[in-house]
Parts: sequence; C-alpha cells; structure tokens
Amino acid sequence: MKARLIDIAKLAGVSLSTVSLVLRGKSAASPETCKKILTIAEQYGYSTTTLNVTKRNKELTFAKIVKHGNILNPDHFLFVNDYIDGIISQAGKAGYGVIVDSFDLRTTSMHHILSQLTNYASSGIIILATELAPEDLYQFESLSIPFVFLDAYYDFLPYSFFDMNNTDSLFQILEYLKRKGHRKIGMCSAQCESANYQRRRTDFATCLDKLSLEVYDINRFTIKKGKHHEYSEIKAALQTYRSDLPTALFCVSDALALTVLKAANELAIRVPDELSLVGFDNLDVDTIITPSLTSVDVPKRAIAQEATASLIQMIEVDELLAPKKVLLSGTIVYRESVATIKKHNSLPKRVD
Repeated sequence: MKARLIDIAKLAGVSLSTVSLVLRGKSAASPETCKKILTIAEQYGYSTTTLNVTKRNKELTFAKIVKHGNILNPDHFLFVNDYIDGIISQAGKAGYGVIVDSFDLRTTSMHHILSQLTNYASSGIIILATELAPEDLYQFESLSIPFVFLDAYYDFLPYSFFDMNNTDSLFQILEYLKRKGHRKIGMCSAQCESANYQRRRTDFATCLDKLSLEVYDINRFTIKKGKHHEYSEIKAALQTYRSDLPTALFCVSDALALTVLKAANELAIRVPDELSLVGFDNLDVDTIITPSLTSVDVPKRAIAQEATASLIQMIEVDELLAPKKVLLSGTIVYRESVATIKKHNSLPKRVD
C-alpha cells in the first residue's frame, strides 16, 4: 500500500510541506534530510513522478493560510490532512501534481503569500480559508491563475467555495437530540473564529424554531476572551448555571466539547447523565475519551475532491466559468455522550 504524504512526513520527522517540496526537487532542506525523505518515499512506492514535477503546467498548489491559529493548530492536523488526501487523489486522476505549503499571517504578509503562490507557477490554487475573513479573500483577485476556496463559504462573494453544509448538519443534531427527549438544548461556541463557527451560531436558533424547541440562552457558553481562556470561561459558566444547565449542549467543535467534558468532570457534573454533549468534526480522540463523543463527521475528502475537480475544469476550459458554491452534508456519529431522557423524569437517563 502506497504511503500518504503525511505518513512519509511522520517517518522522516519533518513537515508535510517539506515532503512535498523534496519530492518536487524544490526543497532547501539539508542533503541528509532530502535523502531520508526520498529513501522513505521509495520504500513506500512514492516517487517524484507521482507529483508530475516535470510538468509545471499540470500542477496545483494547496495553500493552508493561518490567520490566528485558534482553529488551524496541531489539534486539527489530521483534519487538514483529510483535505490534502482528497486533493491529491482527485488531482492524480487528471494527471496533476500537487504542491503543499503553509503560510502564517502572524509572521508574514498577504502580499508575500500571494507572491510566493505566483512563483510556484502552478496551474491553479486551492486555498484553505478556514480562518480567513472576506477582506482577506478579496486580495486573491490579484492572482492571474484560477483559484478556489476550501472550508469557507460566503454567499455574497463572487468566488468558488467548497465547504460543509453547516445548517443541514446542525438540524440533524438538534433533531436527534429532540428524538432522545431533550427539550432544553444549549450551545457552546466561540465568537467569530471562522465562517463555519459563525454559521453554526447564527443557524442554531433558526433550527430550534423549526423543530419547535425553546431557545436556551446561547450567550451563556460563548467564549469571549479567546482560545487561551476557553477552559476557565467554560468552567465558570458551568459553575454559574449549575442549577439551570441545559440537558444537552451542542459544541461548535470537538475541541470545545472536550474542554466542556474536562471542566464538567472537575465539577462532578456527570456526562451524559446530567449533561449530554455533541461535538463537530469527528476527531480521532473522540473514540478514546470517556464517554466517547457523539459528533458530526465532515466529508472532508469528498469536499476536497469537489473543489479539485472544479479547479481543474476552470483550468482546462476555454471560457470563463461562473463561480461554484458547493456544500456537502455531514453525518452524525453516534457514541456515548448523549443520554436518553425518559418522560416524567427530571434528569436524563443513559440508555445503552
């Protein structure tokens, strides 16, 4: 079985970007590092020809752009890698190679990023726009080659976006909680961390209304001071509203759900018996914690494949195509963190 780029990176002890550049013959890494990467790649059936290094007109660039690091951080490494796998798979079917690179707006400028992307001379660019705001996206208009945005969605911008369907996934979650007997459902969110977080936050009340459920105060569990204060803010909220907790709490990310679980355990709030939890992202850690976390699995590979296929179409046709806006629905992965509330009981009861 051929290894993925991430597997080679782990075995070599280097970044994904370094592996991508070495396989293309473009890395400034030491000769020892290059030799190590190429040896591992050869052992696992990878070669520079896999990435079409000799065909500059048949390359795509995947650019991960970090703005604040609250979402695109080591906790979401595998989340991003699923996108990369989908891109490489779809690009390979059409004979395209893939350059993988990362940029950090905390240490460099958007101007520098755009210059670097242009220097790659790729045929097209897929931009991971998880943390980018509309004012950031406008700047990509200066690029002279086709580009699409991944993991973001804005109705009012004239670009191609490929993302998860947050509204549909949120409705699935709330409908599931209603079937389990929950009528008092809260939300744990962060303020304006990403377009996806914002959409989940704004659609929460709408979905509750469609299900004829009462809106619990969504501001009680909203992180206001940033990522480094998540635990202290969540713990304080659980303490403050201990006598008036929702029976279930939807968290806009698994990372927040895990923080809630940690704080609840410290305060002796039983999950799911006193408080059911649902996350979003379906991270690997969800299966090894106690209780295991019910979450939404995002079809990241499929989203990336759609984006890649669309970008290749933009490259190869001889006419200007209208922007595409594609949303794919997620699926709920049912685990142990949600209890069933039996009628006439004041507390939820766990039903295995």
